[in-house]
Amino acid sequence: MGDPPVPPDPEIAAYLAAQGGLIPPDLLPTEPTPPATPSPPAPWWTPQVGRRRAAQTAANPPPLSPEEEYERILRSARSEYVAIDQMFTDAYQRPVLEWKLNAMIRMRFEPMALGAIVLASRAPARPRAGEYAIVDGNHRVQLARKVGMTVLFARVLDNLTYEQEAYLFRFLNYKTNVTALNLFNARLHEREPAAIDMRDIMAAMGLRVGKSLTAGDGVINAVSALDRLYDETGSRGFREVLDLIRQAWRNERRAWIGAIIDGVKQFWIRYQGEADEARLVSKLALTRPEDILRNAGVGTPARGSTGSRIGRVILETYNSGLRTRRLSDWVDYPGKGYAGRGRANPNVGGQP
Repeated sequence: MGDPPVPPDPEIAAYLAAQGGLIPPDLLPTEPTPPATPSPPAPWWTPQVGRRRAAQTAANPPPLSPEEEYERILRSARSEYVAIDQMFTDAYQRPVLEWKLNAMIRMRFEPMALGAIVLASRAPARPRAGEYAIVDGNHRVQLARKVGMTVLFARVLDNLTYEQEAYLFRFLNYKTNVTALNLFNARLHEREPAAIDMRDIMAAMGLRVGKSLTAGDGVINAVSALDRLYDETGSRGFREVLDLIRQAWRNERRAWIGAIIDGVKQFWIRYQGEADEARLVSKLALTRPEDILRNAGVGTPARGSTGSRIGRVILETYNSGLRTRRLSDWVDYPGKGYAGRGRANPNVGGQP
């Protein structure tokens, strides 16, 4: 006679009981499974991405690449021809570029080459029920409308929320020339926490992200620099750096370009625990942003990133005229964010 079966794991048994009380025989092993031999640690030279992949298991599969995720999303869609007059664009979509439509027409427009656009059907309880929001392919839809077509082949996604539509617009356009400004707008509509926090911090200072048409209107279009600032310094650093620029230069248009934002960020990461904020603001206010850019050699071949070169100029500006209490020498690689200057600083990086 063999040994009796080993009882199943209690959590598995509870789960199966909830499914009807049936425990398949293959979940009753005849003997305990021996403990797994731990794998030796990866050598120090193993690439980090390789270590991450090696650590993945069947229960925790590696994340899909953007291309794989794109295909996975579209596999859940149904395919059909949809009338163009039932399609509309919502606020997360980017504006249509008329010159692009005209260029597409001039390039011997071929209807069969349009491919499948991506639509989201609106459920009865939602605004514009029964219609289709254009998630991907807005230029193709407007082109087809312009040349007199009435239907287009589409992949239709059902039961999406407005925020999911906005996310999919941003995701499905990851390979196209959608601007950082368009993507930031989509992130706001999908209620991404970082984008919402950035917007609220700027609004409290009378600033906003957008396309500036007039000087001094508080509109910033250097979205990539703002994203880098938030990613590297968090909510607190984002607020402090923008407030420094605002105090020094107010709504001076040249102060809100990516190079200046990056430069003030690089300076503040290194010296926010040392610098006197009032002195920094007063020294910057006496210096035009154009002079800082010129002194940093922006636009000319030079060692170091544009942000670090501008940060060095700000350091020289701060120290000018000081015999004592000068800021310490510049550190090329201070560590990311508020780690600052390659050393632990108890005064840096607290809660927002």
